[in-house]
Amino acid sequence: MASATPTTPLLNIDTLVQRPVIRIDGVAYEMLNPGELSVLQTMRFVAQARRIEELQNAAIAEHASPDGAPAEELERIADGIVRAVLPAVPAEVINRLSGARKLQVAEVFIMLLLQNRLEAAGAMADMVRQATRVLEPTGASSLRASSVSTAATRANGWMARLWRWFGRA
Repeated sequence: MASATPTTPLLNIDTLVQRPVIRIDGVAYEMLNPGELSVLQTMRFVAQARRIEELQNAAIAEHASPDGAPAEELERIADGIVRAVLPAVPAEVINRLSGARKLQVAEVFIMLLLQNRLEAAGAMADMVRQATRVLEPTGASSLRASSVSTAATRANGWMARLWRWFGRA
């Protein structure tokens, strides 16, 4: 993201949302836009996304396809996300979708949700860079002769939250 100047805003927020479209059997259905969600709804979807990731990673670690209770939980979570983010899709259409298709829809929505979070994180990173430039206009390190380790810094605040959100590869 480019640094903010008077002509380049730090963050673009649109109040008129455009909903993405999903086609099922040739019929177009609108998906919720993550910008329409409340904070609580966003947190719930993020928690569900983490659980999906945990279940998928557990299946990979065991070198087995997820079946049994984890597979049922994965399908239940994906089904819940699909029903929440595609409110105009009739239940009989959703019921015809396989678990893999429901998971595909859920992952697309989660990517849209994370894209919004990345934009906000980029804006915060730009603010940090600008603040650093103001504090150290010469670019010199403020800890030139320091031997203090930064490995044990406190894990709170915005930077720690960014690390929790986006630090995992």
